[in-house]
Amino acid sequence: MSSGDVGQLIRELRIRQGVSQERLAQKARLSRIYIAKLEAGERGSPSIPALQRIARALVAKLKIDLVQ
Repeated sequence: MSSGDVGQLIRELRIRQGVSQERLAQKARLSRIYIAKLEAGERGSPSIPALQRIARALVAKLKIDLVQ
């Protein structure tokens, strides 16, 4: 999964839950700009801790495949 795919998935989950970028950023303790850039595919792959915080904020399960 590319970083753009990750961003798109985050955006879809966020919108499905009716959560703004600002609210997601607050809940995940990240900046709104960071969330916006992730969703737009303008940011490289997020770190595992950042993904964990986003997943918790969106009440989503995080599955990490370390084998490429």
